[in-house]
Amino acid sequence: MSNGLTLAALSLVYGTTAFSYAFVGTLAFFGTSAVIGGVVKRDLTSWTTYVLGAVIALIIVSLLNVFVFQNAAIATSMGFAITTMQGLIYFTVSRKNVLYLTKPKINGKVLLHSCTNGASEMVSNLSQGVTLILYNNVIIRIAGVDGVAAITILLYVTDLLIAIFIGYATGISPLISYNYGKSEHNRLKKIHNISLKSICFFSIVVFLTGQLTAGNLVSIFSPAGTHVYDLAIQGFRLFGFSFLFMGISIYGSAMFTAYSDGKVSAIISVLRTFLFIIAAVLLLSIIWGIDGVWLSLPVAELLGMLVTVHYFRKYRNKYNYA
Repeated sequence: MSNGLTLAALSLVYGTTAFSYAFVGTLAFFGTSAVIGGVVKRDLTSWTTYVLGAVIALIIVSLLNVFVFQNAAIATSMGFAITTMQGLIYFTVSRKNVLYLTKPKINGKVLLHSCTNGASEMVSNLSQGVTLILYNNVIIRIAGVDGVAAITILLYVTDLLIAIFIGYATGISPLISYNYGKSEHNRLKKIHNISLKSICFFSIVVFLTGQLTAGNLVSIFSPAGTHVYDLAIQGFRLFGFSFLFMGISIYGSAMFTAYSDGKVSAIISVLRTFLFIIAAVLLLSIIWGIDGVWLSLPVAELLGMLVTVHYFRKYRNKYNYA
């Protein structure tokens, strides 16, 4: 009776939605533990099992938010949670492979090296916020709020189209690290050659796709015939040339990270995503106005590609990939 009164009082304060989340999340957690225990036939008291169950519970609750309560913030988090769950399941349950999760051991030196080696990814994420503010401040003086809306659309579409470059770079990095650790120089050369050819092919495909479907992509965010739509289409014709160059830089930064050369990877990221863009936006907007803003990203990516090619040539003998 006391439990019922307590729950009734709490439901009046927090609403039934919170209780639904708690119930479904708890059900998912213990249900997952039961399924894993029945499949793998081993002790489930390890911390990895609890983490796995919690992640699955989070995803189920997230699905409720997306399809029942329509919470966009949770939907975004779910995108990351699903991939996390896949990794946790695979590397927790499977113990026959070379890599699997175990109880961690603290090693400050290794942890510090991992952080510095991943500096390029940190720089890329930080620079996105800074360059977005710069884009907004410059373009609002030239084209007003419609210009800000247009550049926002272009950046969203760009993130969509370059996913293939990011996915390839992320997927190929473990192969590079593994073969570099085994001193498989012939395989490294083969991986590098295939990667360069693949990136060049994808660059052309993404560029043509963007140019041919610009209207469809932009219309997702702004209806045709509006001023924002016209500005975005005008900008995309120039903005889209960046797809011809950025793939090499994205791959190069990931490649040097895979070789544990965080310094070179960070240099490429800082120049490509920060310094070159800032310089291009400020200079070209003065010379060509709104068209200069649209051209700033292709110019920055072209310079970034040239820097990446320079480091390819400089370190080819050190890492034996060419």
